[in-house]
Amino acid sequence: MTDLIVLLASIQSRLNRSLVVLQHLQSIRDCVSEDLEPLFRHGAQKSEMFLLAGNLDSLKCLIDVEIEQVHRLIISCDKANDLVVKNAYERSLAQRLSELAHIDAAIQDGDVSRYVPGLAPAEFEIIDVTNGRTEIIRGWSHWADLLGIHSSIIKDAALKFPSTHPFSPHFGMIINMLNSLFLWCEEQRKLQIAIDVLSKPSGKSEIDYGSFLRLELLELRRQVIDAPQVFDTQRGEEV
Repeated sequence: MTDLIVLLASIQSRLNRSLVVLQHLQSIRDCVSEDLEPLFRHGAQKSEMFLLAGNLDSLKCLIDVEIEQVHRLIISCDKANDLVVKNAYERSLAQRLSELAHIDAAIQDGDVSRYVPGLAPAEFEIIDVTNGRTEIIRGWSHWADLLGIHSSIIKDAALKFPSTHPFSPHFGMIINMLNSLFLWCEEQRKLQIAIDVLSKPSGKSEIDYGSFLRLELLELRRQVIDAPQVFDTQRGEEV
């Protein structure tokens, strides 16, 4: 029975690690959703924003399911360990061990190459999701930077999960939408720069050529959108 106790301790350790990873992944998802909420609320009504918001919501639900599953497996592992220590009813022990068999097989395999409900990759890096974020977002360049940061973090997380995992399709959609919105923000940034350059009076000539640029400026201003501002929830005002 000693070998079985050691085995159950190994499974318990891996399940505890999975719980930490899944909770951290949920915090990453929540961070993306919270940071981009002003963009969803005040930005252009682009299809990418609706798709991104929908996939973030779906990912949250899937992570919640995995967290519930790992909680159940941890309890089952605790019960199995108690049954072994107390030399209890063998049929109950067999049922508990049957539930944990796939987890044990994945641990023995090393890297997770298939989807096992409740099991997260052990090598998942726990990072500070607030690193690189800016408290005040002013203009499209800041939005582009923020989208780039989140895209990189989600991509690194996605690479740790097997392609058969239920998270994978949503990871792919979220990354694609973040990248698409990044390019859109970059386009808005360049439009604003063009407007500023063309609107600036020229000091090289006494003749004002602004009237010749009027139609071009009107067209550029038609295309550009005001960048949404971050709402400071602590002060209760926009910044």
